[in-house]
Amino acid sequence: MKNSLKLSRYNTGYRHDYQDTIFNDYPETKYSSICAGCNCQIYDQYLLKVTPDLEWHIQCLKCSECGQYLDETTTCFVLDGKTFCKYDYIRDNDDFDSHRLKK
Repeated sequence: MKNSLKLSRYNTGYRHDYQDTIFNDYPETKYSSICAGCNCQIYDQYLLKVTPDLEWHIQCLKCSECGQYLDETTTCFVLDGKTFCKYDYIRDNDDFDSHRLKK
């Protein structure tokens, strides 16, 4: 499955407002998830979220082809569980133009 996705940086907790009191007062219950890149738990203050179900350490999200780090300012493509920068996805995927024209 291929997707063109914008990346967003999410704060995983420790904000100083009343809505996040449960995360601020009890660090052991702080939100954490599994990184789709390294399969380790994410305890960092920030993470990158790609679609509702894929989350990454900032240092783990990079293009499978060229190794360019992907962040909230770049477009990320996911195909068969691998992430690609826009350049490598377009270059390596013959279906890109026909898929884009169908939209």
